[in-house]
Order: sequence, then C-alpha cells, then structure tokens
Amino acid sequence: MADQANISSIENIELFRTSLVVYLDKAGIALDEITDEVKRTREWIENDQRSLWTSNLRRRQRAHDQAQQDLYSARLSGMHDASAAQLQAVRRTKAALEEAEHKLRAIAKWSRDFDGLVGPLVKKVESLRFLITHDMGKAVSYLSQITDTLAEYAELSSPSAKSSSKSKSANTSSPSNSNPADS
Repeated sequence: MADQANISSIENIELFRTSLVVYLDKAGIALDEITDEVKRTREWIENDQRSLWTSNLRRRQRAHDQAQQDLYSARLSGMHDASAAQLQAVRRTKAALEEAEHKLRAIAKWSRDFDGLVGPLVKKVESLRFLITHDMGKAVSYLSQITDTLAEYAELSSPSAKSSSKSKSANTSSPSNSNPADS
C-alpha cells in the first residue's frame, strides 16, 4: 500500500461534490413528485372517480328506468315497430348501467387494495429518500472535509516548498557559492 496519496487536483473533488449536490437536489425533487403523484392518484380514485361514477350510475339508472317505462307504454299501446325500438333502447341503457356498476366495483376494489399494492413501492421510495438525504448528505459533508483538509495540506506544503526553493535560489546566486576563478 502506498505511503502517500496521489491527489492531482482538489478542484476535481470539489467539482464532484458540486455535481453530487446538484444530483441530490434533482433526485429529491423527483422523489417528492412521486410521493405527490401517489397521493393524487389515491384521491383521484377515492374521491373523483367514485363521485363521477356514482353520478353516472344514477343518471344511467334513470335513463334505463325511462327506457323500460317507454317499452311498457309501447307494448300497452300495441305498437309493434315502436316496441322493437324501445326494446333496443332498454338493452342499450341496461348495458350502460352495467358498465357504471362495473366501474364502481372496480373503484371500490382499487380503493380497498391501493395501499396494499402501492405501499411497498412507497416504502422503497422513502428508503431511497432517506439514503439521499441522510447517507448522501454525509457523503457531501465528508467530501467538503476532504477538500478542506487537502487544501490545508497543500498550503502547508507550499510555503515550505517556496522557502526551500528560495533558499536554493539564494544559495546559487550568493557570492560565497560562486567560483573565485569566475571573478
């Protein structure tokens, strides 16, 4: 194992730290959007869709009742052609009514099962959020400490290197070191 670390650029570590911070911000925003989307979907199923299909069911039930009433009236009046059209209308409104009932059953099932199906995925998102905020936050802090430590080390190394290079240059240009034959 090497006795010394070979660090070529403190700026590269700082660039990596900055890029990591930007990434963590973007990841946090994405995770917030996921959490919000899950909440919106739950509300959409439990509130919006339930009320939409409940009103559709009532409206379609009234249309079906009216179509049955019209069929009954047509049969009583003895109009054969009209009763065929009325029968077709009853079938069409019955199919629409059954569709609304099917949708309401599906909404009730999704309302009941939503947390069970989505819950494990939400837990994974929350564990990823913890990793990003806690563990990666520590990593950013650690990278800051590394760059500070390396910068301090570089400052300590530089003055001694400068003073030694100054003394070397002073030794080479001093008269005591010059050759008397050159004079």
